[in-house]
Amino acid sequence: MKKFIFILILTSFNLIFSQNEGATPYPSSFFFDSAVRDINNVLRNTSKNNEGNYIGSPYLEKEFSQGILYDSIQNKSYSVLLRYNIYNDLFEVKKSENSIFNLAKRSNFTFNINERKFVLLDYFEEYNNAGYFEVLLDGQNMSLYKKYKRILQPPVKAQSSYEKDKPAKFINSESLFYKSGNSNKLNKLPKKKKELYTIFKKKIKEVENYISKNKLNIKKESDLIKIIEFYNALN
Repeated sequence: MKKFIFILILTSFNLIFSQNEGATPYPSSFFFDSAVRDINNVLRNTSKNNEGNYIGSPYLEKEFSQGILYDSIQNKSYSVLLRYNIYNDLFEVKKSENSIFNLAKRSNFTFNINERKFVLLDYFEEYNNAGYFEVLLDGQNMSLYKKYKRILQPPVKAQSSYEKDKPAKFINSESLFYKSGNSNKLNKLPKKKKELYTIFKKKIKEVENYISKNKLNIKKESDLIKIIEFYNALN
């Protein structure tokens, strides 16, 4: 009887994930691995962060979306319901309506969700860290990445009867990083034009002319992608 119930649970679990072409549902044993923990208890223990007690969202997109989790060690892709918790810098997997799991950070995982690709990279910003980055451009000479952040601003109590309490609020922040050649070092992309030119080294003049000729704005993400694509195409 116990064996029958166990098989039934595993079968129900696997039916939750729809299979895409080239991707398979993640085996249920994965979710009982030490790499995964059920975050329902965490949310209950941190009720101050529960929905309704703050303005904004800790997520890139609040709703779960069908995505692809690629495991480079196993060389396999899995179709799962995903969302990115920017505040905790973790990906969440939806097992069922009331069961959500956190995926531990592993460099062998790549996430594709809503036409966005995320990878785990080491970077330095005040201190050494590892976090998820959206891949904006994966180039041979230079790659471009975006780092999302959510900063939780604490609630503010009213100081008088004329004021109202202000709830906690999530502040959105984004930064661009680049990586040159085969280097594993991520660098923050300079915002000033003169500093930006220096990252192109011996191709500064060509890049400068390209920006001027095409009237590109280095403050626009789409134009920065064009600039780096041009740089990557240079011999």
